Amino acid sequence: MRISFMCVGVVLILSGCAILERVGVGSDRADAPISEAETVLPEAAEVEETPLEPTQAEQNAPDSGSLGQTIASLGSPSEQGLWLKTPLVSAERPGRIVYATTGQSANVTLQPIEGAESSGSRISLSAIQAIGASPTDLLEIEVFAEG
Repeated sequence: MRISFMCVGVVLILSGCAILERVGVGSDRADAPISEAETVLPEAAEVEETPLEPTQAEQNAPDSGSLGQTIASLGSPSEQGLWLKTPLVSAERPGRIVYATTGQSANVTLQPIEGAESSGSRISLSAIQAIGASPTDLLEIEVFAEG
């Protein structure tokens, strides 16, 4: 039993010496080039914090005026109020919608919609009724930002 512990100890000591020799401690290898496996990582560089830049859509979004057209379908009937969830805005804001078929308009709350822009917009049942449209139709709507 003593012999096996001594063997393990000798192996550990020799391993430690080999590691020290590889990194150049106690040898003339200090001037030798460092291989890729021996590369020491530099300390973490400090990251300069910069304010988030607005997206292209936010840069081009006017404070008021037309934001563009969208195709809207009925949103959740359980959500009350006059609203339009649309990819044309990045934050909730007051707005106005004009239904292309009838020209009728309504003041609504514009809300950003989750998901891809190609998913279109969702409109509240109250807003559909305010512009004289059918809840089963896909609605072509012009969206305006207010104020």
